[in-house]
Amino acid sequence: MCSGPSGVCQCREHVVGKACQRPENNYYFPDLHHMRYEIEDGTTPHGRALRFGFDPLEFPEFSWRGYAQMTSVQDYLVLLPRDYYEAPSLRLPVELRLRLRVPQVGHYMVVVEYSTEVDQPSEADVLMWSPGAVLAGQVNVYSCKYSILCRSAVTDGRGRLAVYELLADADVQLKARMARFLLVRFCFDR
Repeated sequence: MCSGPSGVCQCREHVVGKACQRPENNYYFPDLHHMRYEIEDGTTPHGRALRFGFDPLEFPEFSWRGYAQMTSVQDYLVLLPRDYYEAPSLRLPVELRLRLRVPQVGHYMVVVEYSTEVDQPSEADVLMWSPGAVLAGQVNVYSCKYSILCRSAVTDGRGRLAVYELLADADVQLKARMARFLLVRFCFDR
């Protein structure tokens, strides 16, 4: 995140420079040859199917279709949205900001609709900014290995259903660390 007037940016860990453009000493920015990603689905920029590898000696414990091979023939791929957000190597905090259009003033509860294939439950923090108030809550993400989507309501600091008084459109921040789930819908209802 960068400051408008000064242009100074708040860099991620081990990244330095006014615009966060270089790694700290004794660190490096990995390129495609340093990273391994298991791709469940994707295409080339021209819409063609990806070439997948299947060698467990090269990429142990790959699942389903295989893993993408980056070569001179296939040096670029397009991840479909689901695959980007479910990247198994994603270990940095994930932060999502949304703008909620409030149809009328009132008290609302928030429900998150999601899918996950992870057996371990996790949680995400929810912050909501509405004129005159900053409202906080948490959402629990439980195992959801079935073909239907799961839902979880946002709770307050005491574990009760969070009810937010919204006077106008609101900004929402969903923040999670080490949570692996696909956010399908962020719903709010009276």
